[in-house]
Amino acid sequence: MVDVVLVTPIGTLGVARLKDYVDRISFLDPTSLVPLPNFREGFTKQVEEWFSGYFSNTRPDFSLPLFLNNKGTPYQRKVWRALLQIPFGETVTYGDLAKDLKSSAQAIGMACKFNPLPILIPCHRVIAKNNLGGYFGETNGIKIDIKAWLINHEKASFQN
Repeated sequence: MVDVVLVTPIGTLGVARLKDYVDRISFLDPTSLVPLPNFREGFTKQVEEWFSGYFSNTRPDFSLPLFLNNKGTPYQRKVWRALLQIPFGETVTYGDLAKDLKSSAQAIGMACKFNPLPILIPCHRVIAKNNLGGYFGETNGIKIDIKAWLINHEKASFQN
């Protein structure tokens, strides 16, 4: 179930909530959407404001509350917490992150693949040594185009 639908420069995103927490973000097929009533208050307003700022080149000045307690394995949650430390406009390699977490680059990539909160948990900021690497299990196509767009957007908009 999706609680908020956002039309963005990278496509249509669906945001699901659990109580007052962001629970999941999905890339949606806009041709299959049923319009949702968008009440512009509370959770919906907060989500819309954060993404509006992000996509309009303004660093969001607040964090959305994320719900990860029931998501992934303990290892995946460890990787996702590390991703939250990568600043806007910067990237790290799978290998460097693996060294920091005493893991392997492949394990980092698998944790990124199963990230339930893309953009908010910035797995797009993790790249391979010589290229972009993958994005949600794809190494070419629309998902890689989205990853490249997000990286370029952040470098142009948020680096000091």
